Amino acid sequence: MLVDIQTTRQVWVYSAIVSSISIIVPVTVVGTIMSLVPGMPFVAIAFGVSIAFLIPLFIAPPLSYLFISVLRMQSETIRRVDEHVRFDMLTGALNRSHFLDSIRARAATGMLLIVDADHFKAVNDKLGHAAGDEALCILVHSMISSIGPKGIVGRLGGEEFGVFLPGLNTDNGAVMADRICANVRALDMIVDGKPLKMTISIGGTLHHQRYTIGHSLKVADERLYKAKQAGRDRFILCDDPPQKAAMRSV
Repeated sequence: MLVDIQTTRQVWVYSAIVSSISIIVPVTVVGTIMSLVPGMPFVAIAFGVSIAFLIPLFIAPPLSYLFISVLRMQSETIRRVDEHVRFDMLTGALNRSHFLDSIRARAATGMLLIVDADHFKAVNDKLGHAAGDEALCILVHSMISSIGPKGIVGRLGGEEFGVFLPGLNTDNGAVMADRICANVRALDMIVDGKPLKMTISIGGTLHHQRYTIGHSLKVADERLYKAKQAGRDRFILCDDPPQKAAMRSV
């Protein structure tokens, strides 16, 4: 849309602008035309200008307000649909398809991480799914805070998330993965009124432009599996070639 109207104040401002234009234009046109007519009495000119002023004065403001209000509702609808298409509605992270599309669109080399909450089924079983949902939201907030504005976070499914860090190599990625693990480990969660400690496991790989995102996801998932086997609460990253790996644990 050419105009994105989000607030009531914007509705009033744009309504005032449209109404003013609707009044000024006919007044100017009528006044100019009548003043050019030879011998036109001033009283007749004043009467014509008054009519040109009064008619749009009563019609333009309500119609303008109605029209701008409709535009605002349209903007809000488009925004809500866009959020539904792009974001996971529970956690606020990008959904899987948009997360992967964002990596493809950037066409950049960087670290691709798969993050999985450890023993998350036990959280749902003990505290309930509502508490589990709240814990996932806190987890996503922690990851977003850890990686900064250049990275992106997406929900791949369930308690599994993807993180893409453009421009980072394996060494930088290890530092960032270590930070993510440490920050989650340090969280003092209170969900449903009960304390909860959570850890995560991370598998990652250096994603190159020449690789498909499916290939990088497969390699990162293999490293995540190894991190789980090694005891959880840790990360294992794979460089290029895949045989070279970096591992950090608690």
